[in-house]
Amino acid sequence: MSLSQQERKEQQALTRLEKIEQQLLTVTASALSEEITTRLTKPEVVTDKSQQRYAMAYTDAMRFAWLYGHWHVQQLINETVELAEAPAQVPFKEALAYLESKVPLTSKAYRDLDAQMRLRAFTVASVSSEQAVADVQARYATALAQGQSASETMQQVGQYLEQAGVSPVNPWYLELHYRNNMMAAYSAGRWSQVENNDLVEYLIYLSVMDSGTTKLCRHLDRTVKPKGDPFWRKYWPPNHHKCRATVSPLGQSQYQRLPEQVKRRSAQVTDERVSATPTMAAEHQFTSSPTQTLHRLPGSLMSQAQAFDLVPAITAYSKAQSQALLVERLGALSAQKVSASVLTAADLGKAEQAVATTLAQSSDVAFGLGQVGDDWQAEVWFFEAVTGGWLWGRALAYDSGNVFAVSRITDAERTALQAASQALTRE
Repeated sequence: MSLSQQERKEQQALTRLEKIEQQLLTVTASALSEEITTRLTKPEVVTDKSQQRYAMAYTDAMRFAWLYGHWHVQQLINETVELAEAPAQVPFKEALAYLESKVPLTSKAYRDLDAQMRLRAFTVASVSSEQAVADVQARYATALAQGQSASETMQQVGQYLEQAGVSPVNPWYLELHYRNNMMAAYSAGRWSQVENNDLVEYLIYLSVMDSGTTKLCRHLDRTVKPKGDPFWRKYWPPNHHKCRATVSPLGQSQYQRLPEQVKRRSAQVTDERVSATPTMAAEHQFTSSPTQTLHRLPGSLMSQAQAFDLVPAITAYSKAQSQALLVERLGALSAQKVSASVLTAADLGKAEQAVATTLAQSSDVAFGLGQVGDDWQAEVWFFEAVTGGWLWGRALAYDSGNVFAVSRITDAERTALQAASQALTRE
């Protein structure tokens, strides 16, 4: 496949994704506006299920984009399936089922990725829902303070929704928020498909070139580098709001057929040059690696989730969606002893070390969100009582590996952790 053919296929895939995005945007905007209206006008009938309808719709949309990213890269690698078979030609639920049948989600690695995607999407959706509710409620309160009656104010709820940018008629705020996250999910799906695929040796950055293309994406267009080049960890799209760029896979033979000027120019595209150009540096708004996009929740997002008291609902959702996976993870962890390096870092006494060694076999287990640096991640927690407090062990929930940290905590700290987590059982 020539470079121009690959560019056309990428453009066709983006066009299909945009069409599906528009359909799903209408659905999610309707769900959000209905939720806000109900919470304002009939708070007594609001249930957890109705309150999460928007979050679930948003989660399904992001998961679709993630799977679509997987699926499209599979086609580029295999070059066997006609684009006419693309899932955009059927209703959303059928399209989602189609993608689930095409992407190998049965392996442990893919089930972990799917769980991480659901967690991130539900967190993003839950926070954006509360932000929108707070915005509309503030407009409602302002109208009352200015002398409008409650009945007059209620009649203007539709106007408040439109002003907040979340109405089905004009969801301008939701659209920006939504499209950024859909593209992030789509691109993360693409990375998951190429990361460990030996057939993919090179990657090429492809921008949509029109009047809306930023200087950054114009500069990066047709940049080709080896898959393992650290460049991709920083410049994997989306790189800014409304970014439409993609990174496409190339095999060795495809790379050899590229024009020499493309190869020469690619060698000149560096992080140093981008960072030294004020306009491009300013346009580079999103800098997380594609792996981190899935594995971690940004600290800013978690701060908002905590402010809205959403963490219990988020952990409950993730646990319910991934119960079997978590039980499987507990089984794998229970067969392992905590490493000597982790025990040394914990600075425990001899008696506590003896308890900590088999901490992963504890019956006191929970699923929670743990902080690592500025970010947060899904974790399995183990607790065991010791003199004067508790030992707290932490392991990644949706990944492999052993317990990575052990700490001594107080009764009060354990109570706080339990309040923000979900108890787990081993069966």
